[in-house]
Amino acid sequence: MSYVSIITKGIKLLAKEKAVFRIKPEITMPVKASSLKNPFIQKIDANALKSIDMQGELGNIAIRQADNLKSKKKYAKKLADEIFGDISGVKASSVRTKDANSIYSKYEKNIKDGKTVSTEADAHAFITDAVGMRFQMKDLTIDDAMQAVKKARKFNQEKLTTSEQRLVRRLFRNDTTLTASEIEKAEELAKPVKMYLAEQQTNPVFNRMLLCNIKSALERKVTTIEKLKQNGFDDEFLKHLNDPEIKPLQLTRICNYKGLDGIPYYSDAQMMKIE
Repeated sequence: MSYVSIITKGIKLLAKEKAVFRIKPEITMPVKASSLKNPFIQKIDANALKSIDMQGELGNIAIRQADNLKSKKKYAKKLADEIFGDISGVKASSVRTKDANSIYSKYEKNIKDGKTVSTEADAHAFITDAVGMRFQMKDLTIDDAMQAVKKARKFNQEKLTTSEQRLVRRLFRNDTTLTASEIEKAEELAKPVKMYLAEQQTNPVFNRMLLCNIKSALERKVTTIEKLKQNGFDDEFLKHLNDPEIKPLQLTRICNYKGLDGIPYYSDAQMMKIE
């Protein structure tokens, strides 16, 4: 159902109802049709949110924010292509903006948790993942895996012994002669190897994101080059801040999902750099 049809329906029913509802599967979002385009002027806290009229006002804000984000999607995709388009390890990239239903749900949760909204800007501040970028990396090869076995370190920071490397390689090659106990041991030894692989696969995008975030932080004066060096960033890395593809990009959230084997996309070392 489009916004237009909702507004029309809402105007017809206004004499009987203060709000109409925009519905998606399993989601109902209130919309106050009579004031959809009017600025928000009322305070909403958890108590006020019990009113369907106030829920409608909040729904209106969600629609306005969603529409505003949609207008920025084309620019966001252009920016993503400028920053990450030359990275050979990226198979595909996409940009999405948060929709009105998701925005409303985030508003509602924050208010029920004790937050108060007095302006539209207050509500907008709840949405930290308004524009999201997603990257699909090229598939790893068996050669990549074999190289990682040599370089990866166990959780105690020791390298795998020669016999351990041989066992993990057999696992990666799907050796059908492995016994159940050998498979169990190999799976355990393979975890740090897979983590190393994941880090190497995501590093090109991660480092680009990190540099763009640092550039944004420097422009916003929330850090300095001196502080960055004190926190372990060396001159060799920081010199890339002057590369033409490094644009100021403020990261507000990274979704560090895990694969089916429990290995996260970004390693602890990578996440510590962002923090």
